[in-house]
Amino acid sequence: MIKVLHPFAADIDMQTSSTTPESHDAAAAAPVGGRVPALDLIKWVAIATMVIDHARAIWPSLQILTVPGRLAFPLFCLVMASNVARQHRGVPHTSRNARYLGSLLFFGVISQPIFTAVFGRDLNIFWLLSSALAITLAVHHRTPIALLLGVLGTVVAIVLHDQLGYHVIGVLVPAVMAMALQSKGAAKGAWMAASCTLCCLANMLVPEVLEVLLSGAQGALVVAAAAFAAPLVGFWLLGTKMTLSIKPVGRWGYLFYPMHLGVLVLVRNLSI
Repeated sequence: MIKVLHPFAADIDMQTSSTTPESHDAAAAAPVGGRVPALDLIKWVAIATMVIDHARAIWPSLQILTVPGRLAFPLFCLVMASNVARQHRGVPHTSRNARYLGSLLFFGVISQPIFTAVFGRDLNIFWLLSSALAITLAVHHRTPIALLLGVLGTVVAIVLHDQLGYHVIGVLVPAVMAMALQSKGAAKGAWMAASCTLCCLANMLVPEVLEVLLSGAQGALVVAAAAFAAPLVGFWLLGTKMTLSIKPVGRWGYLFYPMHLGVLVLVRNLSI
């Protein structure tokens, strides 16, 4: 299964980045302290596709669930990229970023036992996303402190690469997406294409997905296409101006990850 989660539950009321006032993306253009309905929708879609994908831990014969499951990880990465891209460049050491990274690490620790009970190996996705956040902050802010944090995140990702669901490639996705959000024209398209390529390659490193791709089944190409197109879906949603009232995903989103894994364990035990 793809080990994804909802690690970006915090409100996105970060300061608007001074480097992106001309951006056409709704998230980048959001007022300080304001919510972005499109980003809240992305969070809900990511949560739903995560649960669908993880359901394969209980019903592995339902290979069709692999297709919508390819949306989850890229969408969560896009939320992280949007949160970082909205920050004023050059000020990485804020209490918000400290809480952000601390929450990822904390829930990485408390989620590991139940994660192991469900999947039986590797580290849960919070560990990958902790390194990804450090690298994204470094790419965005480019201050000595941010760069040091990025180096530490890179080293940790390299050391733990064989235990991370999407390996080192997955760690780079939010940073590349942040560059796409802050670029225009051909550069924007290039960064978006890079995001799609990284997401596709990262999915191929997940054993269960690679097994589907190598099986020769008719749906294999659909799975690969879904992995490649997932970031485009996110960018499209993010650039859509919505008037709908989307219920925000609060900080309960962090706790939802270990809780939904616990429900999966319970369902599996009851079905034995």
